[in-house]
This record gives sequence, C-alpha cells and structure tokens, in this order.
Amino acid sequence: QKEQTSFTDSIWIVPSKRAAGFIKNEFRQKANKTQILPIIYSIEEFIQILSGLKIADSTQMVFECYETYLEIDSITQKEDFDTFSTWVSTLIGDFNEIDRYMLDADSFFDYLNNIQDIEHWYLAEERTELISNYLNFWNSLSELYDKLKEKLLTKGMAHQGLVYRKAAENVKTYLKANSNKTFVFIGFNALNNAEQHIFQTFLEIPNNKIYWEIDNHFVKDTMHGASLFIRKYLETWPYFKDNPLVDIPTNFTKEKEIQLIQAPQNITQVKALSTILEELSPEEKRNTAIVLADETLLEMVLGSLPESIEKVNVTMGASIQYFPAVLFFAEYFSIQQKNQDA
Repeated sequence: QKEQTSFTDSIWIVPSKRAAGFIKNEFRQKANKTQILPIIYSIEEFIQILSGLKIADSTQMVFECYETYLEIDSITQKEDFDTFSTWVSTLIGDFNEIDRYMLDADSFFDYLNNIQDIEHWYLAEERTELISNYLNFWNSLSELYDKLKEKLLTKGMAHQGLVYRKAAENVKTYLKANSNKTFVFIGFNALNNAEQHIFQTFLEIPNNKIYWEIDNHFVKDTMHGASLFIRKYLETWPYFKDNPLVDIPTNFTKEKEIQLIQAPQNITQVKALSTILEELSPEEKRNTAIVLADETLLEMVLGSLPESIEKVNVTMGASIQYFPAVLFFAEYFSIQQKNQDA
C-alpha cells in the first residue's frame, strides 16, 4: 500500500480523545519533515458536528428532565426532586438507547405499556390506586420523551442518544457539503445502529476507509464473542464485498514477556509499582499502562507515583468515599455522633 504523505483534506474519526492523542504522538515520532496532520475527531465530537447539536452533560440532563416531568399533566402523582433524581439516570439511559439504536419511539413505548398493563392489571386480582398510578406513569413516558426531545432541540442540545439519531439523519447532507474530504474511521468494534448507518453511508464514497480494533486470532475464531460484531459487519455491509479486511494485527499470538512480583498487601503492591515506574526511562513511561484489578487502589497509586511523572491519563472512575478527605470527615462525624449519644 502506497504511503500517504499529504493529509490536508483528511478527517480521521477515532473512539476517544485519548486515541487521538496516541495517533498524534505516532506522527510526532515518525515524521521526518514538517507536514500538516489530518483533522482528528473523537466519535463524540464528530457526531456533534454531524448533528449540529451539543451533548448536554449529565447534571443538566437531570434538571431538564425534571422540568419536563413536572409539565406532564397526565402524571398526576409527581415525586419531589430528591426521589426523582434516584431513578432519572436510568430513564435517561433508556432514552439514549432508544435513539442510539434508532428505534421507533412510539411503537417501543406502546409495546412497553402493553407489557406493563399485562403484568400489573390482567395478572392482578384488582386494579388498586397504586397500580393505576404506576400504569399511568408508564403510559406517560412517550409524552415525556417527546417533550424532553422538543425542549432540548430548541436549546441546540440533546442527550447523547438523540445526538446520534440526528447525526444519522444529517449524514448525507454533511457529505454533500464536504465532498472534497476523505474520511477514515479507526479503532472501532461494536457499533450501535446509528453508528452503523453513519459509517456505511460514509463508506459508500470511494477513498473513505475503516480500520477495526480487532486481532486476527479472534476474527478466525468464529465462536469467540470478541469477533461477533465484526463477523456480522463482514456479512451484511456492502462495503466489504469489494474491500475485504487486510493487514489485521496478530498481537494476541505474539510472544510476550510476563513478570510476576509477589506483593501480599495493597500498600506493598503500590510501593512495588512506584519502584518499577521510577526505574523506567521517559519514553518507557509514555508507553506504560497501569491496569488495576482493585479500583479502590487508584487514590493510593496516584499518591505514590514518582515525582518524575508529572501527568497521567486516568480512564477509570473512582468512588469519592475512598479519598482521604472523605474518610477524615466520615470519622470526624462518627466521633461527634458518639459524643452526642454518650
């Protein structure tokens, strides 16, 4: 394959901003002359560009959803915000899935309402007020979904799933406006329905490419779940009729060096890790990933990193309850409570 030297009109789409950072670092290391990099977007950035909408953050979504919830007259028994906030994230997640997979919302909610009606009415001895209020809420979800969607769109934003749906609807218009660009999708595996529609539409245009995050070992193993999605795409996407997979990585079967270090306690593990990191060169540090089997060790690991490591990229969550400041105040309040009880 001929090496591409000009990326002036190239746009690359990758799974995350972190992946974009690694690609730019590869360019930095291998470039032997000054050149213009391709424009690199994370998939989240790209769908916002396609849709013309901004993804609302989770906190904003909770308040937008609660305001809409209060406006639904058919929900007669409304909960206060504290109670509402305990379950609204699940509801927003469901709305996201409906749009990411481009489901017909009206049909979906009708089907869901019928199931709830069967479970809580036909199978119940009598239709109590509690059951009526419960079913009334389920019957109002379609209206809540539609009103929330309308409210968000008037503000130029949306929850993530709705942004995906709008991006899929706008993809052909975007392609017409950017017919002079070439697009490359890199590092993907499992895609939702909106992503599949977007990717396939782009791949209808000659010179647009896609490179998957898959190893040859798993592609050949038809019983392994890791290749489930790529096998489906290879069978159903028209693009692959003329563009079979080539140059698939074979990292899984390559020889690897594994060293085991005995560290019976958490603090011992952290100290051993710190010692190992201290001995690495700057280049080795940049190519090192720390994978924690116990996520509660994150705070201790961060506090024990060598001074030579100035920046780290943390890609996991951490419960606030394990941080020293929280532990201190928890103990402080516990002591105060014991004093009052005495």
